[in-house]
Amino acid sequence: MALLQVLLDTEGIDAYDQIFSLAVLLSCLFVYNHMGGIDESALDRLSLVTEMTKHIRVKAGKGDDASLGEFTPSFLWLLRDFYLKLEEDGHKISAKEYLETALHPVDGEGASVRAKNEIRSSIK
Repeated sequence: MALLQVLLDTEGIDAYDQIFSLAVLLSCLFVYNHMGGIDESALDRLSLVTEMTKHIRVKAGKGDDASLGEFTPSFLWLLRDFYLKLEEDGHKISAKEYLETALHPVDGEGASVRAKNEIRSSIK
């Protein structure tokens, strides 16, 4: 029996609607195609996806993160159209270390800092 594979390109995360949600639910791989490096704006847009997974969890009637995995696709964050020198403090770093650094909690206090750190935590 042949396996059917379909590539479906939908509008981006900014077009948070039923088509996007359905495409993510039907997918086995979700590619977040992002132009540029990981910055605060990219994290904010990606937080929409993490919010969507919370709604999927509620609709599925399951509250734990382990059970959520059966309803969500694998995730690939594609960074494009920029040049990145993988160095930090003069030392070479891996792509994984770059991501970990970008998702490191922001120092400070207040509602905006808490919101930024919640986004980072949910993406991790």
